[in-house]
Amino acid sequence: MKIVGSLEIIGIRDPNTQNERVLIKAINPTKLDGYLIINSKITLEGKLHILNDRAFWFPRDIEVKGGEYIRVYTVKKGNYKKSESKYGQEDAVFHDFFWGLDKPMWDMVTSNAVTVFEIRTWNTASKG
Repeated sequence: MKIVGSLEIIGIRDPNTQNERVLIKAINPTKLDGYLIINSKITLEGKLHILNDRAFWFPRDIEVKGGEYIRVYTVKKGNYKKSESKYGQEDAVFHDFFWGLDKPMWDMVTSNAVTVFEIRTWNTASKG
């Protein structure tokens, strides 16, 4: 399993298409505002190479329950929505997020992996 905090990374679905998305499952109840997704690549040597030209921060105040799924669509545009539908044989709850990029990101050559970070604290400073 690929677990980060309370989330399990299921994988990238329909890569390099307009329906491309990252699929994640919540293992425990959690707020998503401390999580970040970036595109990355696993090299031939098996090392992780961060392609930090794109990052998706989850919005504040979204909570998920254990067993619920999170889908982040990379190309589609829209607003957060929660829905219920089948996933395989099970009834499932989905939390859909929309990155809104101009084109697909995971072509499975230059970018073939998703990296999820759980960040508990950060700070920002500007010039001055």
